[in-house]
Amino acid sequence: MQDNSTKYLLYIQTATSNHLETNCVFLHCDYILEVPINKLVSYYAKLHLSSQSVLIETAKNILNINKLVPIYINAKTILFPLKHKRAPIQIYINAHYIVGMTAIGNSTLIHFQEGIQLEVDEPFSLVSKKCHESLALKHFIENTISN
Repeated sequence: MQDNSTKYLLYIQTATSNHLETNCVFLHCDYILEVPINKLVSYYAKLHLSSQSVLIETAKNILNINKLVPIYINAKTILFPLKHKRAPIQIYINAHYIVGMTAIGNSTLIHFQEGIQLEVDEPFSLVSKKCHESLALKHFIENTISN
């Protein structure tokens, strides 16, 4: 992968097959990688000279939360998990590229740029809350760094 491998990243999700695969969906293409999702998130953090644990600890301290903590990787990549660590299907959404959300019963339809959509089986209130936390984290980090 290139150094800009988080550029245009929309979301990553564990595959629903029996194989150990992670679907990486970008604005203009998709990839299926044969690595666990937690190693991929760790790799993305290392690309930007940090570690996943440091990024999570920083977000916990800034936002004062302990569960489903967003990860600020760079200005255009703020990943937030929608499932707990032990869930069989993991999803990390990049809050930067979300342009809208729609509630559909007990699930949520997330709208990205270029008309790309993802339906997740989580309530709208949870997805919206995590998206707002991610954008708040981005705001706090970028304003702290620039000042």
